[in-house]
Amino acid sequence: MSVLKYDVFLSFRGEDTRGNFTSHLHKELCRKNIKIFIVYGLERGDEISQALYKAIEESTIYVVILSEHYASSSWCLDELTEILKFKERYGRQVIPVFYKVDPSNVRHQRQSYADDLVKHHQRFGGKVDTWKASLTQVAGLSGWDSQATRPESTLVTEIVKDISKKLNNCFLSDPEGITGIDMHIEQIQSLLCLELPTVCIIGIWGMGGIGKTTIANAIFEILATQFSSKSLIRNVKQEIERVGLSHVKNEYLSQLLNERIASSESNSYDQRLKRTKGLIVFDDVKDADQLKDLIGTHRKFGQGSRIIMTSRDRQVLENANADEIYQVREMDYQDSLQLFCLLAFKQNHPIESFASLTEKVLDYAKGLPLALKVLGSLLYGRTKEAWKSELQKLEKLPDLKIFRLLKLSYDGLDEEQKDIFLDIACFHRGELEKDVALTLNSCGFFAYIGMDVLKDRCLISISDDTIWMHDLIQEMGHEIVRLQGVNDPGKRSRLWKYEDVYDVIRTREQMRSSVYFVI
Repeated sequence: MSVLKYDVFLSFRGEDTRGNFTSHLHKELCRKNIKIFIVYGLERGDEISQALYKAIEESTIYVVILSEHYASSSWCLDELTEILKFKERYGRQVIPVFYKVDPSNVRHQRQSYADDLVKHHQRFGGKVDTWKASLTQVAGLSGWDSQATRPESTLVTEIVKDISKKLNNCFLSDPEGITGIDMHIEQIQSLLCLELPTVCIIGIWGMGGIGKTTIANAIFEILATQFSSKSLIRNVKQEIERVGLSHVKNEYLSQLLNERIASSESNSYDQRLKRTKGLIVFDDVKDADQLKDLIGTHRKFGQGSRIIMTSRDRQVLENANADEIYQVREMDYQDSLQLFCLLAFKQNHPIESFASLTEKVLDYAKGLPLALKVLGSLLYGRTKEAWKSELQKLEKLPDLKIFRLLKLSYDGLDEEQKDIFLDIACFHRGELEKDVALTLNSCGFFAYIGMDVLKDRCLISISDDTIWMHDLIQEMGHEIVRLQGVNDPGKRSRLWKYEDVYDVIRTREQMRSSVYFVI
């Protein structure tokens, strides 16, 4: 199955509806930020092209506008037949719109539909029977009748509402890359309190690779049709470093107000912004002061506006005056299994002969979506021997993609916080918090504030007064220390493995003996 690129595929006969109903529906769908595939102003041949077949395959919902002479076009009838194949194969949604025609005339091919099909018989022969069956099938589906819903503007509005609702349901039920996301979306939507007219700021918080960006993007796509103004800024910190704070501010204002805004003008739009009900997503925020400069206070936005921010650092979200903070936790076993299998086997369960190896991968990933995706993609199509080799490698070295992404949280710490993190990763995981604090304080650290920062950045957690961290976070800490002396453990700042301690002591004893011999 191809990746879905379009929200809606419009099937229509241009001569009947291009200049009226279809253009109005197209405009409203575009206004709602719904991505459409539509053939406008192109010469149509006798058969639909491979490009059009591909567009049908890559569309989520099909809207078939059955006008008076829809059946006069062999192209439209071929489109319809292909659309219904994908409905049967993948359960796609098909919405028929009976535009100035009686649905029963379509179902039973009467009046203009009968006349048009008769004309096709001589040229297309038995193919006409397939088209008739397709017309009967589509006419039996639940759809919209222009003679029952009036005026036409109301019909367009109601169809777009129907499409939006169906798209939301399709999005939540599509497992490709977003396994288990519906639970997160439901909980965050409840925190957003969309029915209230107030301005609401929600923070999405969690460790690197846990799925914050995926969840925020999904919520933006689902809610976008409910807001006339919207803006999504990805990688906020990176963008600020690349183009500057004022440019990022102008970018989101331009998206919200739907016009290009220059740096010198941004403050003059405050009054318009107060009258705008906007949906704004700031992804990967790392500096609360910069965020305040970007968005100001709740009072800056129109009633009903919703602002969503993602961060690895809870304190950033607190300082940005988030009304609620939602923590994204590790995936459960079933969701982990499904996500990994979709990537490793292109199905939602493991191949039987790979079941035990799959369990080992899941045990390694411990519910981290990033690790499941990286390893699933890496192992897809490989032999059992390759799987075993990769698992053996992971016992000694972390995957580089996973390590680099997780290390971003460590890189944002100050020097003392880095030392506290490495001490915990190497020596104190699973120990009582008060005992660890006592040890760290005795080493000259400021333990409690340091550990609070590590908690805020999802590098450690406290459960039953005991310090814990994700296996891959601990592995990242171990790798940081290992890289201090890859081939020489004596150059590393910390030693926790018996064999490394033994090697260092033996090497130093040998060096001391050599010195004595020279003397």
